[in-house]
Amino acid sequence: MTEKNNGINNTVWCGEVIKPLEFSHEIPHKSTDTEEDTVVEKFYKFSLKTKVVTNKGKELDDSVLPMVVSERHLEKLEKDIEVGDVVFIRGSWRAYTINEETNRKVEQVGLVNHIVHSELKNGKYLNRFDFQGYLVDKLYIPQRDEATGRPLRDPETRKFLPLLDEEGNKQWTVRLNREKKVVNDYFIAINTNNRSFYIPCVSYFGLAKKVAEEFNLGSELKGSGYVRSRTYVDNSGTERTVYEAVVVSLELVPETEKIAEEVNNEVQE
Repeated sequence: MTEKNNGINNTVWCGEVIKPLEFSHEIPHKSTDTEEDTVVEKFYKFSLKTKVVTNKGKELDDSVLPMVVSERHLEKLEKDIEVGDVVFIRGSWRAYTINEETNRKVEQVGLVNHIVHSELKNGKYLNRFDFQGYLVDKLYIPQRDEATGRPLRDPETRKFLPLLDEEGNKQWTVRLNREKKVVNDYFIAINTNNRSFYIPCVSYFGLAKKVAEEFNLGSELKGSGYVRSRTYVDNSGTERTVYEAVVVSLELVPETEKIAEEVNNEVQE
């Protein structure tokens, strides 16, 4: 079987720092001189306000995104980052699954690879996400409680139980949000050398239907969009914030000659 390729995970942001830098975590690295000594890389977190505006001036999104930056990138800046500063960032969007005693949650953050002080040219913010990865899950019809009509969840994974067809397959679908827009929620796995990031994604209208009807699980896809924050009130009345990639362009990745040759060899064997 052909191994899955490493993916693409590139982001560009330009926005306003609205929460100050504070220590996040540190990672020890083995020293090149001795095995015992370690060099510690420190990371700091802050919040970035960014927007998505069309060429005609219509505001599509206004989000606050969590960022993490290494101390070595901060040391290259001419001055410290403060609240109110406008910064330009190149990086990647990461999603980490955290297992807790009662459930699992996904923690997402922008990892900064390059940062400089900047300005909002003509008041324009930047928020772009380009990626290449594999479709690992998408919206399906769930089983529902006969009495309440509510979707049923698996008690261990907390995922909705799928309503299977006669052949035992999930039934892919789309949904309508509160604004009556057609929506599809799905996950893209972006592979790196040492781990995979499962990015929650959302698409609307025709692209939402295309994900449901044309893209099979396991398909390698290439897309672009932006990252947004969204708040909602859960069943207990608590306001929560989630992050997701709004994908506006998505297509199948053409098979390379190498993959085609490997598949042909497997058939001949």
